[in-house]
Amino acid sequence: MQRVLDAQVSALLIFAFQLDETERELLKRRNVRYLYIDYLHANEHCLYTDNIYGGRLAARYLLSKGVTKPCYVGVDPPAQANIDRYQGFSLELAKHGYPPCPTFECELSEEAGYEIGKKILNAGQFDGIFGYCDDIATGIIQAVREQKTAHRVVGFDGVRTTKYLNLSTISQEPSKIGTKAATLIVEIMRAKTEPSPITHCLTPILIDRDS
Repeated sequence: MQRVLDAQVSALLIFAFQLDETERELLKRRNVRYLYIDYLHANEHCLYTDNIYGGRLAARYLLSKGVTKPCYVGVDPPAQANIDRYQGFSLELAKHGYPPCPTFECELSEEAGYEIGKKILNAGQFDGIFGYCDDIATGIIQAVREQKTAHRVVGFDGVRTTKYLNLSTISQEPSKIGTKAATLIVEIMRAKTEPSPITHCLTPILIDRDS
């Protein structure tokens, strides 16, 4: 935070975490305005994705591919987005008569996804996997293809590499997030007085690559 203040910036884009009270006070004293990205806060400027709806899309995707025994791989340590995606996933499955969805956890990396993917495949209890993010899902799909199983896999984020891996994903449309974030932060910076909290929710989309 001291480095930020020393740099005399006019505004900040803050990704996926919340400032504490001391940090917020320091920024306000210097008149540094900020926008949360991928983090919902009722009393702050924020741009976020509807993760619950995204979880529902992931469930619909797996069910549409004939999955009858789905599971979810979350991130460790957990984040609010993780909770919301799992909630949406579970709600959609319950709507179709499925019991609470089994969960696994791993670190946020392709390597960890690969290892947890092997564990899931070896368990022999599931035929569809929803990965918290594309990094984790990338590792899982590598394990699936290595073992040549018929497991279905879907990720979340919409990063560019999923295109080349033919990995289905719930896309947050990263370029749209960047454009909207730039528009909002300029609007916030140019306001003569601190504007009322601006919240903007983005609706994710399914990119079906038949994975």
